[in-house]
Amino acid sequence: MGSGRDVFFMMVLSAAVSMPAALSAQAIALDAAQSARIDSVFATYSVPGSPGCAVGVYRGGTIAFARGYGLADLQHAAPITPRTPFTTGSLSKQFTAASVLWLAREGKLSLDDPVRRHVPELDPMHDAGPVTVRQLIHHTSGMRDWWALVDLAGMRFDDGYRPDDVLALAARQKALNFPPGSAYAYSNTSYIVLGMIVERVSGVSLRAFADSVFFRPLGMPVTRFLDDHTELIPGRAAAYAPRGGGYALSVWANDLVGQGGVVTTLEELQRWDENFYTGRVGGEAFVRAMEVPGRLATDSALTYAYGVSVDTWRGVREVSHTGATGGFRSVLFRYPAQHTSVALLCNVSTANTTALGHRVAEIVLGPALSPAVRAPAAAPATGATVRADSVRAITPAQRAAFSGRWYSEELDVTWEIRDVERGGLQLLVPRRPVRLLRALGDDTLGVGELQLVRTSDSTFTLNAGRVRGVRFARVARP
Repeated sequence: MGSGRDVFFMMVLSAAVSMPAALSAQAIALDAAQSARIDSVFATYSVPGSPGCAVGVYRGGTIAFARGYGLADLQHAAPITPRTPFTTGSLSKQFTAASVLWLAREGKLSLDDPVRRHVPELDPMHDAGPVTVRQLIHHTSGMRDWWALVDLAGMRFDDGYRPDDVLALAARQKALNFPPGSAYAYSNTSYIVLGMIVERVSGVSLRAFADSVFFRPLGMPVTRFLDDHTELIPGRAAAYAPRGGGYALSVWANDLVGQGGVVTTLEELQRWDENFYTGRVGGEAFVRAMEVPGRLATDSALTYAYGVSVDTWRGVREVSHTGATGGFRSVLFRYPAQHTSVALLCNVSTANTTALGHRVAEIVLGPALSPAVRAPAAAPATGATVRADSVRAITPAQRAAFSGRWYSEELDVTWEIRDVERGGLQLLVPRRPVRLLRALGDDTLGVGELQLVRTSDSTFTLNAGRVRGVRFARVARP
């Protein structure tokens, strides 16, 4: 590695850790009791006609356990196996971050480059300050989340979107959620933009770049960024969601990559995971850099690193990420000190991969874990159900102030707030269920995550989870 690379990684590796020691053959093997306990965790998917999961345990450089539960294709009764390709959703983010980090190591870009240097189309949103590549990686950019914008705009979630569609909607945003670097907020937009940066800097698609740098060298021929949803991949799992007493297809027809898009198998994912121990591709400094968390402008540490979260679970260091796309669900938990990982690739929307994966980790790690601590009971969700007395609490002044039709230039959508019986207000968003608003304050109405804050006689701003401060202007009174 040249001197420029050495300097780069000295800057990145302020919190780096050394490679773990190898495990003995005895420590690698799972015994029959452990395997049976894992089978019991996934017994619900081992019934006829059920989708399910591919489940793997990687230990000491080998696949210690790999089994499929349920069907990859319900129409053809094809079983899930360790070689079944799955769409992985946001598990893909680590491959995008690795691609950006690779280009930075090569001196093709700097992590502190302003994003507009590579994607000038996004310049209008930067009134709060320039967003950097590093801030995109660590979700500190303040960029509003693509899927939240799709929801608020009343657009279809599955409409064959491509990166250019994301760019067009993101470029309409006049502001960020917060000043860049001042806070953390998960943003799929950020990772789609990172994929664009890889393409513009490298001169090839994100798919081609990741294939040449990572997938082919690691022996992962099936794994790819799927940038064409119509492409045929032999044996690929279909995805499902419950409907009535059975299941309906819940597949993805979008061609977005960066935030997601990777298709892989349980067996091939192990080769990527093992590279974090061997550094076969990239070297030790590169793979350790991937696990260094970001920091806020205040120097507060985050848990989010380069497409993975780095935290502690049950007393052990855990490097992880989950994924969800359509009915696909995935997780990869890595426990570096134990040279052990747990991977789940599932094709049913109800699979709680975090809970299931941790149950497998409990079985495999056993005495290495601290005792489980019972989580406090969750507070009731606000706004999930609007009671009649909440609706009646809306005042005549609020009905007059909020009733009418409202347009957002940033979302290019018109919402209607309609006065109904008993003093209630209905919110009508295109292609979304009608919702009843309730009073949250003199100038604030809300339902679920949505908060509408009146800012003048003719404007309000919208806050909704991963989106904040979207402006609406009145276009008509009732």
